Order: sequence, then C-alpha cells, then structure tokens
Amino acid sequence: MTSKAKQVDTTGGAKTPDLVDPLDIGQAFATRKAMSIGSKVKYAQLVAGGQSLSDKIAILLRYLRCRAGPGNLSPEEFLKFGLDQTGVDDIHRFVGHAAQMRMHDACNDASWFATTKNKLLWEMIMAGAGLRVPETLAVYEKKGRGGGVMILHDGDALTDFLSRSSNIPVFCKPVTGVYSIGAFRIDAFDGEKALINGLWEKSVEEIAGYFEVVGKKGYLLQRPLMPNKKLFPATGNSIATLRFLLRMDGGNPSLMRCVLKVPAKGEVADNFWRPEAQLCAVAVGSGEVTDKIVNDGSQKYFRVSGNSNAFPPPGFVMPDYQDAKQLLCEGARHFPGIRTQSWDIAVTDEGPVLMELNFGGDLGLAQLAHRKGILNEEYCNHLRKCGYKGKLPG
Repeated sequence: MTSKAKQVDTTGGAKTPDLVDPLDIGQAFATRKAMSIGSKVKYAQLVAGGQSLSDKIAILLRYLRCRAGPGNLSPEEFLKFGLDQTGVDDIHRFVGHAAQMRMHDACNDASWFATTKNKLLWEMIMAGAGLRVPETLAVYEKKGRGGGVMILHDGDALTDFLSRSSNIPVFCKPVTGVYSIGAFRIDAFDGEKALINGLWEKSVEEIAGYFEVVGKKGYLLQRPLMPNKKLFPATGNSIATLRFLLRMDGGNPSLMRCVLKVPAKGEVADNFWRPEAQLCAVAVGSGEVTDKIVNDGSQKYFRVSGNSNAFPPPGFVMPDYQDAKQLLCEGARHFPGIRTQSWDIAVTDEGPVLMELNFGGDLGLAQLAHRKGILNEEYCNHLRKCGYKGKLPG
C-alpha cells in the first residue's frame, strides 16, 4: 500500500496535478498502446461538422481526396488537422502517419536507428562530440550497460543513490521510452519513502519494480534542468522544448520547421497529448512565436482549440534561439545516415540543451502547429533525392 504524500510546491504556483499514480504499470502500458493505435473515427463522426447534407458530402469528398492523396490521411488525422473545416488550402500537402513512415524509411538508413532509439547511446555520442546534454547521474540496469556512469543493479543500490542529498531531486526516464511514458521526478527521499512528482510517496521497492517492468533496457537518472526565466509564466519549473525538423542535404542540415512544446504547469514532460499542453509555431529564422494551439483535454481525438490568453503570446521571441540552432546543426552533422531528423532542445536557464534525436520524427507536430502541410517543394525534392517512390504533390 502507498499513501498520498503532503503536496509540496515544486510547480511554480501550478494547480494540483491530476491524481494519476506515476508508478501505475498498467496505466503506463495502456497509455503506450492508446498512443500507438490512436482513436478510431467513424464516417458519421467525420462529417459531424457539416450543417447540411451538402456540407457533409463536401467534407466526405474532401476526406476521400486526402486518403487517396500523397499524405494517405486517416479519418482521425483529417479531423486533427482541421481539414473538415472550409478554407483549408493545399490539403494534399498534409502527411499522415502511414505515409510518414514510408517517407522516413526512404530517407533514413535503418542501421542508424539505434543511435536515436537508445537514449544512453545517443547521449554518449553527443557527449563525446562535446555537445551539451542532460547530466546522467546513474543508470538503473541489471546487465551492467552503464555507458561510463554509475550503474544501479538493484533496490539496495538505488537506496544508496537516493540517500545522497546531492542526487536529489532527480529526473527518471526509460532508456528506450516513447511519448515520455514512464518519466517522473523524485523530489525528496527520507531513507524509506521517496516523494514522486511533488505528490506521491513510494518505496524504493516500488520504484525499482517499476524501472524493471517499464524500462526493460534500463532507466536514466538525470539531474533536472531548470527553465529559462522568460518562460516561467508558462511552465513554472517544468521544461519547454523546441522541436526542430530538418533534412540533411549533402551532409549539411537544412531547417524546415520549428515548434515549441510547452507543458502544463506541474507536468514533468511536454508531450502535446497531455491536457493543457501548448504547441507553438516558431519562425525558423527568427525564433518568433507566430501561432499556438492548446490541448484543452475535452476532445476525444485530441483536437485542439486556440487560446489567446496563454503564454507565450504571438510575437514572443524565444530566448537563446540562435544558440539553439547552432547547437542543433552541430549535433545533426554527426548523423549523416539519418537524412530526415527531428530534434528536441530544452530551453533552460543555462542555455539550450540537446534532449533527443528522432529517426525522422512526428511530422504531425510541425503540421499541426503551423496549420500547414509539410509537403512543400523543398521537402518533396528531398524525398525524391532520397529515392521515395510514393505519390507527391505536383
């Protein structure tokens, strides 16, 4: 049995987080499955926005065009991108998950996949290149694969680690995690119980058990980053990240799009599927926020609504943005076999920090934030050069 701890304010004045047990193994796997499968939309739901029969027919015809077109959109993606609404131009330039995977397969060398999937391996490459990444204090790993940092083999070793005050607070995430599932923060440890996410008391045995089931390839224990003070009104003590989408042209990176992922205050991760998270369109050249959307949590299919009161406002220029771009380009050149790359860079009080590289990544985020399909002339030319044989806009 576990008890709910007295809440401490580690969120920068945030509201109390939803009472979801961060070490609920069943919930972790259920979320992963739901995110992988997605929701299912029936045709009646697809055309529900039409006011008349002719409107509904027009929406259906619009969707069938998207499904048969280059982007191969599912009904869920059609609604997510707002393509059921009138006035959306160039709908054939939006890409769905199925087409995205074929594009990434054409552009990227599969033998490079492990360098993005395994966060410990990726961090070792970046650290060896002298580029800034989060500081990993230890790895909870049964087989001794620690990459030069402290290895924690069992609960006793984890207890010793947490008992050192210099190791607290500590951020924990799976070595091969996705969607930030399984990520949590340990805020305090009294020798028996750890305070998780400022709210939950858990024993070392419970934490170690969670590590071993949810993180079968190991768990990273890292020193938490602190946000840039200019973003504190939006994030509190949580970290926002810039997501860059780029292509490699002749070994050189060319930036295509940038978005800012802003977590709700009190959340430990910035993924947009989490309620109240924001997704901001950012101008690649200047770092200026040009648009934003908010996951209001009320829509079954994660459809989003604008929120003009949310921070940062349009016109806000991201701090240290040019430094982030320089760091990004330095990192990208170390992965020439991955010709479509997506990078997350944390915006911290000590400058930009590389967080992860994705093998192609989610094109949906760039399209959703900018409200514009990704298949522009430059990206289509990139796909052709990489040998992509699928449909592309003319």
